[in-house]
Amino acid sequence: MTLSRPELRLASAALAALLAAGCWDAPVRERLEVELLDDGSARAILVVELDPPSRYEEEGEAALRRRLERKARDLEDGSDPWLARFDLDGCPRQGGGWLRDEGELVEFRRWMHCESAEQAFRVLGSAAVTVEVGRQEREAELVLLPLGGGEASRRDRERARAEIDLWSAQLEEYFQAAWALAERARVHPELSAELWAAGLDLPSSDQGSELGAADARLARALVDASEAAFGVLRPRPGEEETADEVVRRVYDPLPARLAIRLPATATAVEGFEPAGAARYAAPERSLYAAFERLAARWLAPDPLVARVRRGRAGGEGEVAVGPFAAADPRVSAMPPTAAELEEALLAELERRDPLRLAWRFTGADDDREGDPEDDEDPEAGEEEGGRDAGVE
Repeated sequence: MTLSRPELRLASAALAALLAAGCWDAPVRERLEVELLDDGSARAILVVELDPPSRYEEEGEAALRRRLERKARDLEDGSDPWLARFDLDGCPRQGGGWLRDEGELVEFRRWMHCESAEQAFRVLGSAAVTVEVGRQEREAELVLLPLGGGEASRRDRERARAEIDLWSAQLEEYFQAAWALAERARVHPELSAELWAAGLDLPSSDQGSELGAADARLARALVDASEAAFGVLRPRPGEEETADEVVRRVYDPLPARLAIRLPATATAVEGFEPAGAARYAAPERSLYAAFERLAARWLAPDPLVARVRRGRAGGEGEVAVGPFAAADPRVSAMPPTAAELEEALLAELERRDPLRLAWRFTGADDDREGDPEDDEDPEAGEEEGGRDAGVE
């Protein structure tokens, strides 16, 4: 399949966003979507995004670079464990695709169309979760029941607890810095916009700022504390994984970030999070994801969450200062302590609530042929400007 030049430009734009977002997320990002169709069949679509190994050229980044090279090689030669999960009876239609940047694999896709939803969910393998799909006349229900955590070693579990302890202490400093800045903005509302612009480390805050030395130090303290907190999303020198990835491997029973696409808007949703039209995401049990769900207990909006969301969206534009400057974002009376943060994070990571979706059939069976992503995700066997994409 060959795409037009406008479609190739869309592919280039998508690739640029993917590369920019990688700095704010895990170096290897695995997403699995299961699409349930009106006729009872289902599609499973795996997307693996990788940071380009060439991004990591420092001496302390060698382990991470080797990991990325190994992952790309395993995906391309078929030895990656994910590909064995797609070797299933009852799923005869399969395909895949990829994106490269300057010859480096940055996105890999694999999809299959299965005769039933039950067969498609077998892609989860030995994950600690049960799946039940029920259908009665024109109504259907999906229930996922987490039974435990991920497939992790004792060493992983010990490291995960240490990372939670460390990050709780870093978050305590972050909240203290945010509290001090918010209090200053409350006392001097005429400085609020400038204070928060500086505290959010916006490029525009460096131009024409009228903040005094003491106020600039308050803003810098929040920037520095935020940078320390961002550390869970970045591998330390000499390590190949982030703290966020280690914690996820221990606490998340699902092997990838899971989303469910229904043939119609759900009539009932329990546990899942909205993720687009008739699309619902299972809550991720990672360190940052847990914090993102909890942050509004203490700050709403939250500077750390706002900056990560912007980064993961591709970094276009700046974080909006208005919501921070318009009203005091502090929700609780006092900033949380490290002990309170650790307790809240652990409780969120260890939640095992049932995940349930219910919906009504639309009556229009889906009979599209070929790659389920063809109509919305540009991939082609052409090359332009050092970037290429392909399907099989």
